Amino acid sequence: MYVTMEEYEVQGQQISKLEALLGHFIVSTESSLNQLSREMREFKAEMQDFKVEIKDFKNEMQRSYDRMDEEVRRMNKQWGELANKMGTFAEDIAAPNILRIGREMTGEDEPMYYAVRIRKRNSKNFSIRKEFDVVSEFSNYVFLNETKSSARTSDIDSFAAFARSNEFFEFFPEFTGKTLIPVFACMYMDFSLVEYATTQKIPVIGMGDKTMDFLNASVLAEYFSR
Repeated sequence: MYVTMEEYEVQGQQISKLEALLGHFIVSTESSLNQLSREMREFKAEMQDFKVEIKDFKNEMQRSYDRMDEEVRRMNKQWGELANKMGTFAEDIAAPNILRIGREMTGEDEPMYYAVRIRKRNSKNFSIRKEFDVVSEFSNYVFLNETKSSARTSDIDSFAAFARSNEFFEFFPEFTGKTLIPVFACMYMDFSLVEYATTQKIPVIGMGDKTMDFLNASVLAEYFSR
């Protein structure tokens, strides 16, 4: 087939255009691939940094958990020691304060009788025994203390019922004729329980800033006005 010079030139121009387009496409593609490659490297580097940060975070969380576990163990130990200490709460904390309060309320320097954790037999029924946390006798008054590490309404009820029954004097007949002042002691007592004890005419002492003191001192008038 015969090709004229004019047709040959046209075909050459078309081939040149194709070559130019192809070259542009190759350059553009290579540039895109290079850009993509850089972005992938940057992404991989960011992911590596992220993995390091995650690892550091996990390590820090583990250290935090370890510190928390150690703190829990320390607190459990302290609570255990405190629980053991509560067994001597009456002797170590409540009793000295009952003695102090008795002195202050009566104006007397020393009690006629003072004892902590006394087990007594009922003078009318020897088969009945009862333990009293603190008993402190003065000229006209006898302070009877019930101490609890934590208080419930039922504790107030039973203590108030015992105080009103005058059964105390069956265990201590030698104090007959004196005014019994029941004092309930608790390391910490919810205000609602203090209010309830007040309705039952039971004075309550609890921990203050430095020592134990009355939480419902107004009830004392019920006993000292007799």
